[in-house]
Amino acid sequence: MSSATEQAGAGGTRIRLGGRGRQWELPIGERPVTVTRTGSTFGGLFMVVFALLWGGLPTMALIQNGLPGAGQPENWLFLIFPVIAIGILAFGLRQLLWRKTITLDDLFVTVEERGLFGTESWQEQLTAYRGVLSRSRRVKTKNSSYTLYLVDLLHDDSKRTINLYSARSKRDWRAKWEAYARWLKLPAVEQADGGVVARDVADLDKPVAALIREGKLEVDYGQLQERAEGLAVDIEGDALVVTRTGPELAW
Repeated sequence: MSSATEQAGAGGTRIRLGGRGRQWELPIGERPVTVTRTGSTFGGLFMVVFALLWGGLPTMALIQNGLPGAGQPENWLFLIFPVIAIGILAFGLRQLLWRKTITLDDLFVTVEERGLFGTESWQEQLTAYRGVLSRSRRVKTKNSSYTLYLVDLLHDDSKRTINLYSARSKRDWRAKWEAYARWLKLPAVEQADGGVVARDVADLDKPVAALIREGKLEVDYGQLQERAEGLAVDIEGDALVVTRTGPELAW
């Protein structure tokens, strides 16, 4: 993915990112930061040309044979081509026209998105966001599947959630998640059973025992006192001690 950077006014940075690839990140820098994402020009042109050839040639054949005969059963096969081509053409045009500009400053998130049917823009206060969410998503394609590691600026309205980072490797995933939370001064949010869990930025580097001691992590002590089969769980100061009691394996 190629990018070009130029200085914008008021100490901000304007960055243009080409393509809608699976791997990208919103750069961390002095705010305001403006990022523009565009569709794939090559992919869009390819789909437009393919759609014109796929649907254009059969349509010309129908015109030569006379449009009144298009409803005849023997000509139904030819009608499939232009119908499918219209869908491919629309998708290709969307790739060519799609453009999303995201601006982050100290107070607001501003988004302008241009698509096939016009331009939509909106602005939201940064304080309206719940935090910076780390999550993963399994992506399946025709020939392969992979895991996508994401960091999002989380809003209660999913349409206003902003993707900050996407990658197929989890190597820098946690570091990016923590960096975005500190940069935006918002809670770090992660997925958990039944919902999400938010942690203050200042607590990211604290051990679990410290969070329990400060009352920032809920622990069901009653459940911990229930003896698990083959295990004994005790609380010693700030530590949870787990001891294996059996059974022993003869071999």
